[in-house]
Amino acid sequence: MAHPLRVKGFAYRRVKNDIRDAADLADLLRMGRLPEAWIAPPQVRELRELVRYRAKLVALRSGLKSQVHAVPAKAGVPIPASDLFGIDGRARLKQTAPAGPYAQRVASLLKLIDGLDAEETLFNGRIAERLRDHTGYRAIQQLPASPPQSRSRSRSHPDDAAARSTPVHRRRYGHCSR
Repeated sequence: MAHPLRVKGFAYRRVKNDIRDAADLADLLRMGRLPEAWIAPPQVRELRELVRYRAKLVALRSGLKSQVHAVPAKAGVPIPASDLFGIDGRARLKQTAPAGPYAQRVASLLKLIDGLDAEETLFNGRIAERLRDHTGYRAIQQLPASPPQSRSRSRSHPDDAAARSTPVHRRRYGHCSR
């Protein structure tokens, strides 16, 4: 349910219906006190569309990666790799992945992930191109590319620090690439 229109000088009504709402809006319009809505210019709306769609791609890819992790676990085959999607992780996955429908599912998921990676890279470029002169965007790109994580995770995996500084890592955690 939408919130009642709150404008200074108009008290909240206990009785609500469309007729009273229309009368209040007409009164506000006559008095010149009807708040205006800001409609973003086309460039801002287009940028928002790019960023929203990129976020959808990242979310889809995250779900697919979770499925890849789940397939070997479901088949009872542990794979000792923290990153199954890098070169080493994919090689381990290929060597130790269960056969049959499990292997087919993993292969299919990896193809989809690769496709989403390519699409995300394309959208990263489009976003970066639109924001190349934006000072806030340039400032954010200077921040270190480490994901939000718990202290125990960072202490238990000290070798991951170098990997977290790469553009691939930045892409995985939903940050725009530089």
